[in-house]
Amino acid sequence: MEIKLNKNYKVETIDELNYILYRKAEKKAHGFQLKDKDAEPGWKIIGYYSSLEILYEDLVDMDIKFSEAKTFKQLLEEVKLLKEGLRKIKS
Repeated sequence: MEIKLNKNYKVETIDELNYILYRKAEKKAHGFQLKDKDAEPGWKIIGYYSSLEILYEDLVDMDIKFSEAKTFKQLLEEVKLLKEGLRKIKS
């Protein structure tokens, strides 16, 4: 199974025990990022998870840490939306 979560993340299963979270990453040539905008991106493994709930909690945590919010109020609003999504998944 492979499910694209958004333009930057996807989830895949390779066996009955693990979910794998991937983040889109630019391919590198000789250790340097390619500057060619037409270069095909690759996928970097972020982690292995035993459940989708744990995977989503980690994804929420990463989204918070890498947020582009400019104010604390904007960040709190993003956290609220992400946590609501997590509650919906768990119920």
